[in-house]
Amino acid sequence: MKNNKIKNLKVVGASLCLGAVLLTGCGDSYNIRYGSSYITYHKDSEEIEGTISYENLVNLARICSFQQEDEKFYRLCAMSSRRYATSYFIQYYDMKTGNCIIDYQETDGEKVYTIGEDLEIVEEINLDSYLLKENFVKKEYTVDELLHFYEEKILPTLEEENKELVK
Repeated sequence: MKNNKIKNLKVVGASLCLGAVLLTGCGDSYNIRYGSSYITYHKDSEEIEGTISYENLVNLARICSFQQEDEKFYRLCAMSSRRYATSYFIQYYDMKTGNCIIDYQETDGEKVYTIGEDLEIVEEINLDSYLLKENFVKKEYTVDELLHFYEEKILPTLEEENKELVK
């Protein structure tokens, strides 16, 4: 009888996996939700589709300065957080790739990492101050627009400031 339950469990598990593949496709693209916005990342073509509202950008987008050992680097990230009972679940996604680079659960001040335990967030900067300074405030942005703005207007100034601090 026990053996029959294990076989049934395997059949159910295989059915769920097959159903997930059929519903989501073969994994050539995936969606990430940023607030009420959905962004689609296509793995094969490296294209990004979708828009992010200014409101979601203000609440969820951060320019993060990371430290890993002796190396410091910057990424334009989207932050996702949710609360369940007394725990907070927090993820940081690289907007360029859609990859989750930090994922942890915080309960009573204690963090338990799933991803990115060896990365230290040195600083988080809101993107909206740069948008206001450059007079680039819109109702919605494509991810390509944001990445271009970040790489052309923000990243060079951050890297220059970092070089001056090192001297």
